[in-house]
Amino acid sequence: MIALREVKDAADMGIFRSILRVYADEYAGRFSERMTQDLLNLPGRYAPPTGGLLLANIDGVDAATAAWTRVDDVQAELKRVYVLKDMRGRGAARALSLRVIDLLRAKGYGRVVLSTWDDNLGAIALYRSIGFVDIAPFKPPTFPNMAFMGFSL
Repeated sequence: MIALREVKDAADMGIFRSILRVYADEYAGRFSERMTQDLLNLPGRYAPPTGGLLLANIDGVDAATAAWTRVDDVQAELKRVYVLKDMRGRGAARALSLRVIDLLRAKGYGRVVLSTWDDNLGAIALYRSIGFVDIAPFKPPTFPNMAFMGFSL
């Protein structure tokens, strides 16, 4: 069973930060300085009302994260979707992504955008199955070979 919740207190912020550290370690060398800034400054750019943080509890274990942040008046960016290795394949990334889409639709945004590495085939397949399509970059790429995707609300 997957239960989603918004991060609203220090305890949840600590859980989010610890999962984000695992994410950063798993993909060391693939992130820009923004990941370090995110870890140091949480909630930082994800603070309400122009951002948000979510946790997914999978079968009683806090095991996945997602975040969002405002890009402009029309777009918000889906960020930091990550599931701990031993909890993958249970639908948490999909559930988190869909919840962010619902939250952003309710806030009046017109499009959800994201970027990922173009060799992150599992994530790209997930986002395509939700309805994301390839788009032009909405921000300068932090690494070569980035894929940019968008979902119209």
